[in-house]
Amino acid sequence: MSIANLKRVALAILIGSIGGWVFYSLNMPLPWMMGSMIFVAAATIAGAPVALSLPLRTSMVAALGRSWAAPSRRTSSTNWCTGSAASA
Repeated sequence: MSIANLKRVALAILIGSIGGWVFYSLNMPLPWMMGSMIFVAAATIAGAPVALSLPLRTSMVAALGRSWAAPSRRTSSTNWCTGSAASA
């Protein structure tokens, strides 16, 4: 990855972080996901030089999927494992 592309990816991460923080501050649902998506999309439409890193995107999608599959704090991990095995 070139330095110029790395700067565009860093700008996208910065804008997304600001968007997540704004949505979090406003108590919006899914603030770190929706805030970052909306802010980066708006910046892209406005012409900001942002870029996407496919390896970073792939790892974040995997982390997001894992976090959605994680057991809730209100249920025991045993129940979650049993439910996951039963649905497979």
